[in-house]
Amino acid sequence: MRSTLAVAVMALTLLSTSAALAESKKYDVKVEGMHCAPCVQAIKEALNKVDGIEKDSVQVVLKKKSATFTVANDDAQMESKVRQAIEDQGYTVKMINGHKVAAVKTETKQETKTN
Repeated sequence: MRSTLAVAVMALTLLSTSAALAESKKYDVKVEGMHCAPCVQAIKEALNKVDGIEKDSVQVVLKKKSATFTVANDDAQMESKVRQAIEDQGYTVKMINGHKVAAVKTETKQETKTN
């Protein structure tokens, strides 16, 4: 009876955990021409529109005249896309430096029911 119950419970619910490693790249950008809060906002909004940039990661610092952001899946065109987005707002990109950040372990749980 116990083994039948155990098999029935296992047949109803199978819980599996898969771990994935997400590798990110952080970019630092030096921007010339930022002078005020609206400048900061314009650059932040432009970067948030660039495909691939993690939206919550964009930070623009007026005093340092810099922007930082993280990209989950970096592509060969990222620097070009960033430069274009900022320069389209009327600012000059002085430097773009990208470097890998530590991998982050994420867990996903899947629940599967069988008949």
